[in-house]
Amino acid sequence: MAKTFHFEIQNKPTSRGTYPVYVRITEGRKHRRVKTSIELNRLSDWNPKPKQAGKYVRQSEPHYEKWNQALDDELQAIKEASRDNQGLSLDSLAKTIKKGGNPESFLEFAKAKVEEARVSQSIGTHRHYLTTIQQLEGFLKSEGKSDLLFSELDLAFLKGFESYLGSVENQREKGRKLDTITKANYLKKLRKLVNEAEDEEKIEVGKNPFAKFSIKSSGESKKEKLEQDELDRIIALDLEDGSVEWHTRNAFLFSFYCAGIRAGDLLQLRWSNVEGGRLNYTMGKTDKVRNFELVADAEAILAKYRTANVKESDYIFPFLDSNAKWAIESYKDYNTMAEDLKKALFNQVSSKNVILNRSLQKIALKAKVKKHLTMHCSRHSFANMAMRDNLPPSVIKMLLAHSDLKTTQNYMGNFSNDEADKALAKMFTKKNTKGSQEANTDLISALNNADKETLVTAFAELLNRLNQ
Repeated sequence: MAKTFHFEIQNKPTSRGTYPVYVRITEGRKHRRVKTSIELNRLSDWNPKPKQAGKYVRQSEPHYEKWNQALDDELQAIKEASRDNQGLSLDSLAKTIKKGGNPESFLEFAKAKVEEARVSQSIGTHRHYLTTIQQLEGFLKSEGKSDLLFSELDLAFLKGFESYLGSVENQREKGRKLDTITKANYLKKLRKLVNEAEDEEKIEVGKNPFAKFSIKSSGESKKEKLEQDELDRIIALDLEDGSVEWHTRNAFLFSFYCAGIRAGDLLQLRWSNVEGGRLNYTMGKTDKVRNFELVADAEAILAKYRTANVKESDYIFPFLDSNAKWAIESYKDYNTMAEDLKKALFNQVSSKNVILNRSLQKIALKAKVKKHLTMHCSRHSFANMAMRDNLPPSVIKMLLAHSDLKTTQNYMGNFSNDEADKALAKMFTKKNTKGSQEANTDLISALNNADKETLVTAFAELLNRLNQ
């Protein structure tokens, strides 16, 4: 497979306040970076999209001619080294080219991953990586260091970082430290970066420090789930039509009836996702397509929002503004949206999710549900009740579209939409059918020794139930 060579600049300054320039070598889906001799004093002096060779450094930099020539020379030398070492792997080639330079920096590798996420406009990934690296830099600063080399990534370092996170103040709740879940999330993001480095052969096989490190995520990370009686109390609440709590309950129940749709996906559901009694959408977290028949309870919720003038591009639930620029552009094609619009949409979804969860706390209080109720609780509740209904674990994983590749890939290809439809129908019709049968039996038994007026009333009620 042919190699490609491109210049790129480190967007965050070094401790010296400079911006190093790298040559990125790409082969297939893998890439390696080789640091050049050029470091700019200002990021604005770099031309990220030169129309021709030798135009990488802008004329605003006094040494632009000399430095552009140096970059061209170094690029040519790297290409020649690549041709001379065609039998080497990409990793070995990069090491050969570096000519005994400084040991590779994990921190620089991690920052490059942050930049990749920004360029590809993976807003969530970019933000999670960025905040993790900020915590990592805080720890290094507390240790009197400014960099972290791959050779320094070991079990002792991870334990030190974990201990440091325990001392960090929670920015959302002043005076409190980071909770167990937040600390675990930072460590999980760091683990993901380390695993990516291992995949790119920057870490030797068997030297990944997370292989012997356990991330503590118990305690506050308990996954709350509702029992049937708790769900029934929430359904029975008398909430004002059109209120935030009324809309929140509808969204929560719709998620539950649709196998636990994640809040971010549910908020962005549009009427174009509903057709012929089916729901078809792509999960934002995993890019998996979900397609299944809507059960009667889910259809009943949609009926509350379906009006004569509704448009296919309108959001189903009224939490996001269908007329906002980011809404219009994302409906046309999310992948071609400008980065600022993607960030605006991401921020809107995040803020509305916070509103939903706060509203659910009020609903839980009114329904006397003594659990920390969140939108994600609908997903846990669905899984819990599906197991109680004796659905096979493989079917539950299929319905939830679990994102773990090693398990999900074993199931996703083995089930059709028909099987998903049958599983959902089994869950959400059995209870109602059973209830109707019991009610009808009680009604008939009550007819014994009844007078004429009672019989007429009873038969009218029976006919009414049979027609429902």
